[in-house]
Amino acid sequence: MRPQSSATRPVPPGMDGRLWMQMKDAFNDDPKARLHACVRDDDLSRLRIFVPLCGTLDLELNYCDPDFGSALQVAVLCDNMAAAGILLDAGANPWASNDFTEPQTSAIETAIQTGNRDIFTRICEKTGLGGSKNLQQLHHVLGWADDWSEAVLENALGNAVSGWHVEVVRLLLARCRYSPLRLNLSLCRAADFRSDLLSHPHADCNGLDYVNQQELIGCLVSAGADPNSNAEGQNIVIAAATWADLVGALKALLDQGADPNGGGAAGETALHHLGSPVHIKKGPKRCLHETGIRLLLQHGASVTIRDEFGNTPLHYAAFGSNMHIFALYTTGLAVDSQDNDALNSIKNNSGETLLHWAAAGKNIDILRFLLSSGADVNAANDNGWTPLMCAVAPSTPTETFVPRYYKPLQAARFMLDHGADPLACTAEGWTPLHGLSLYLDNGDGNDNKLADLAKELITRGIPVDARATMLAISTNSSRKSLRVSNREVGIWGSRVAEHLQPNGDKSPATTKDRTPLHWAMFHGAAGVAKVLLANGADVNAVDERNCLPADLISTSPLLETHANIRARLTRILVNATNSSVEYSQKQQQAT
Repeated sequence: MRPQSSATRPVPPGMDGRLWMQMKDAFNDDPKARLHACVRDDDLSRLRIFVPLCGTLDLELNYCDPDFGSALQVAVLCDNMAAAGILLDAGANPWASNDFTEPQTSAIETAIQTGNRDIFTRICEKTGLGGSKNLQQLHHVLGWADDWSEAVLENALGNAVSGWHVEVVRLLLARCRYSPLRLNLSLCRAADFRSDLLSHPHADCNGLDYVNQQELIGCLVSAGADPNSNAEGQNIVIAAATWADLVGALKALLDQGADPNGGGAAGETALHHLGSPVHIKKGPKRCLHETGIRLLLQHGASVTIRDEFGNTPLHYAAFGSNMHIFALYTTGLAVDSQDNDALNSIKNNSGETLLHWAAAGKNIDILRFLLSSGADVNAANDNGWTPLMCAVAPSTPTETFVPRYYKPLQAARFMLDHGADPLACTAEGWTPLHGLSLYLDNGDGNDNKLADLAKELITRGIPVDARATMLAISTNSSRKSLRVSNREVGIWGSRVAEHLQPNGDKSPATTKDRTPLHWAMFHGAAGVAKVLLANGADVNAVDERNCLPADLISTSPLLETHANIRARLTRILVNATNSSVEYSQKQQQAT
């Protein structure tokens, strides 16, 4: 029975589907590549007919296709052992390579790269059968260290490591000498996701593949690779920890002696990163990495070690995790310490406590736990930010949109219910009213939580026309961040003071002397604006640029796609102005 054509034939076992899709349409229009087509289609009968005709009919046994190399190389790619045997018996050269790719790759190198040990062994056997040429080729295979260039050796090891082909790596390490740098680079690659033949990262893996990865890491460390290497510019433990799928690599590295407290660019450790959700699988989804946290703690990772800004892993866990994970972090505190005292005494370089970070993270359970442990609800950091202000200010851009602002509102009310002082003011002049004015709100309906909280704060004595410096929408990207690399915590607390500092020769993009009404008009907080105006906010107040609140409605980039909110803000101002005029007229008539 004639074999299936490439158009209907399923993906050959062991072959990457994307590579097969590229190969299906190859060779058909090239008469020199008829051997290649037979191998691809597993048409062994035609292959046996064509092989003896090589040298005639425009057929060459070692002809190399520009994309896929020799027919023997195609046999390796398709894992077609029978076809490889036919070609090798006919004298196919496993070293044949084309001049179109860089680096030039032969069938034997492809066998190493794909981890095809069966065909690789067959090639070795065939190249050792008689003749000085074959003996020399066998010498090349088994004595690579003497005859292969350093680039070829490194390429072979790199490809085998990237594919997690542990047996091939063992063979290479046994036969060849590699520099410490090359071993360290290979270890970094081994601890990353597997790449397929086309160098696509995140090739599909199963349980056995991850076992091979762990064995591979152990093999490289035994050969001299440093498990604490930063050969690729990033701490290897942090790199493995920030992907939940690489937990096997993380365990292998720690078991091989990697430092669980190894620091990144800003002195942060893996536990700093795992305080917030990490990547999972190949998409944008994230999850809290409990298994990774437990592994790190079991290997002695510190929860109180400080990055260059004084932030500890406990700070990040207070901000980005949940009560279950935060409690897990607290198990890393010294056994002989009083947990409550330790939790309450931890501050970063800017005087921010764990309560500041938990308030910024809007996690009620962690806030409740810290307050019950004796945390000071009104503790101020170096620029005057209290936990209440951290709760009110948005931590991420998505929090400023309906309905995401329910968490800040919930956290703010919780802090107020537990004794937070609403009259506390930051060094920049921010009050809780300024914070509430940062949330986009169309002001519809009577059940407006933002507006209700604004009313309550005003009744508690916060001035409606307090002046403060407002940050621009975006800040200079070259400004040094106070965040670890995989997590943004937003601009609040000490990060506000940082962004107010001049950045080299450039002035910070800020505007001084803006009232909460300015902020509400600029950010589209219609419900809050209505409350402010109802409580006497000055519509004629000007900021340092001589702008009125009304001027910001048409110039705010945040409202460009919110014409309905822009129109509502205009109506609110007009109504407030008309009411003010009517009130003045009545007063004049009365006198």
